[in-house]
Amino acid sequence: MEIVEELTEKDAGASTDCGIIPEKFSPVIFDGKLHLGMSRQEVITALGPPSKSEAAQIVYSHEGKLADGFDETAWLILRFRENKLVSMRGGKTATN
Repeated sequence: MEIVEELTEKDAGASTDCGIIPEKFSPVIFDGKLHLGMSRQEVITALGPPSKSEAAQIVYSHEGKLADGFDETAWLILRFRENKLVSMRGGKTATN
């Protein structure tokens, strides 16, 4: 499973691969904490220290066992432009 939400430059064309979120559902808010446009510090305050941090992005990742014995890997890659959150890409896999 993977989900992606991004802000694009005004002059950038919309991707033909993905649907546009209807205005009535915008902004998308993840877990009641994350939404596009947040500052880097607001994200870190909401989620805690990232697993990895670079100039333009931060990454949160997790690996562990689920109660049913499956292995789970989850990740969230957050990209920033001018200190504002402009892209959220997250996913999760479970295997046995």
